[in-house]
Amino acid sequence: MRASLLPFFTACVFIVATGAAHAQAIPGPGPQELIEKVSQDMLRDIDANRAALRQDPARLRALVDKNLLPNFDADYAARLVLGKHWRTATPEQQRRFVEAFIQSMMRQYGTALLDFTGDRLRFLPFKGDPAATTATVRTEVKRDNGTPVPVNYTMRGTPQGWKAWDVTIEGVSYVKNFRTDFGSEIDAKGLDAVIQRLETENTGSAKPPAVKAAFAIERASPGRLVASGELGFETAAQALRQGDELIRHEQACVIDLARVESGDSAGVAVLVDWLASAKARGSSLSYQGIPAQMLAIARISSLEDLLLAR
Repeated sequence: MRASLLPFFTACVFIVATGAAHAQAIPGPGPQELIEKVSQDMLRDIDANRAALRQDPARLRALVDKNLLPNFDADYAARLVLGKHWRTATPEQQRRFVEAFIQSMMRQYGTALLDFTGDRLRFLPFKGDPAATTATVRTEVKRDNGTPVPVNYTMRGTPQGWKAWDVTIEGVSYVKNFRTDFGSEIDAKGLDAVIQRLETENTGSAKPPAVKAAFAIERASPGRLVASGELGFETAAQALRQGDELIRHEQACVIDLARVESGDSAGVAVLVDWLASAKARGSSLSYQGIPAQMLAIARISSLEDLLLAR
């Protein structure tokens, strides 16, 4: 993930935008063909089976594997996410991490894509060298309130064709944030423990964490909201919707986050989205009691000053 929500999960609709000359250098479908095929196929399948997919995780995962996985450079992204720990990992640890990481991402992407509709996505003109082996694809995704969110996809040409490996939303790189999240956990618990956690979650046999609670946000008094529970990848989409609904009714608002028990880069992205949403409406928003873990992530992403502004 982790970081925002609907824009983040549209990264699964992998896209490429380069010229015809580059299409000949990279095997597989041409750039425009790939854009149309992957996005249209995925959206068509979701629109036709949305209700059934919500009830059948295995069917949803099969859809993700068919449309998205072949266009994602899992090994490359996993290496970057693991960062310095990749160099000290054994070949077996590397293999297990790559597999567990991509399985986790695809599982979570698929669930979030069920809330995605094609009318929210706008492709911007491509700016780059058609002969290059890398490309940045620029798009805009509309929030629920209609304001656009800039979403940039980082692509690389491979022997198997074009593949996506990172997405940047409003200047926040997901590879960078994943690296921060996993790096902190590995430093605290070790790589084997992190791999085991991902593998257990992917099999569906993980026990519900006793120390985590579902996210909640409510109005404590006029102009003051209180958030509690977990503000992370699993709850980010819900948190974004609930918070935005409350914020839109306030001209000036403070959100108290002191009761948030845990948060990750997806939670930081939610806070950034709320600020942007309030600004678009001409209202003011500030935070207090931001958890230390989320502040550390914001600091690495150069977002600390934004979140602490009054």
